[in-house]
Amino acid sequence: MIKSVSKAEKINGIISLPGDKSISHRAMLLNSISNGSALVSNFCQGDDRNAMINCLNGLGINIQKVQLGDSIYVDDTFIVEGIGKGNLSKPKKNA
Repeated sequence: MIKSVSKAEKINGIISLPGDKSISHRAMLLNSISNGSALVSNFCQGDDRNAMINCLNGLGINIQKVQLGDSIYVDDTFIVEGIGKGNLSKPKKNA
């Protein structure tokens, strides 16, 4: 089956691409060792994301999903509370 597409005179809209895993993880890690809080948006989704957040939580980093209302969260946007270089805590051993 052959399909053809006619040239559009104008395209208007917003293109939203999923977050890149490498850039997302670097943003989370670097903001964790900076001083102060940072907003990380368009963070990739998946098991790797959850593992990174759990790992950083274990090192003493506070990471929270951005909340718009009482029970409405933005799934790909987080606030990272950086604790500064050299201030990561030793992870607790699993029980």
